[in-house]
Amino acid sequence: MDIQPVVTALMAAFETYKPQATAIVVTILVDLGLGIAAALKRKSFLWAKVAGFYRTSVLPNLLGWATMTAALHFVTPEMVALFGPAAQWISPTISTGLLGAALIDLGVSIGKSVAELRGSVAS
Repeated sequence: MDIQPVVTALMAAFETYKPQATAIVVTILVDLGLGIAAALKRKSFLWAKVAGFYRTSVLPNLLGWATMTAALHFVTPEMVALFGPAAQWISPTISTGLLGAALIDLGVSIGKSVAELRGSVAS
């Protein structure tokens, strides 16, 4: 089985959605840093809690977005046959919606960490 066409298509999808992928990775790193800082302020930092949060929240959102974006990239030609001109905006709209959901979830976590840090600093 020749996987070169699949790799080529995945690289094309990554190039198309590079800004979105960068945004989610940067947001994950900000969330990680602030979450660790807040836990250290509380004196309750545990790597197991970090791993648990990423296993149950971050990775499902990230993998869900990446999987759907890649899948939509592959089916776009078939979507054109089904939906006509609307197919040109369906894939980006779904991908952006899923990205937004992941970023909102991370944003809530970032907000909680910032609130904890501000509360700890003010006390």
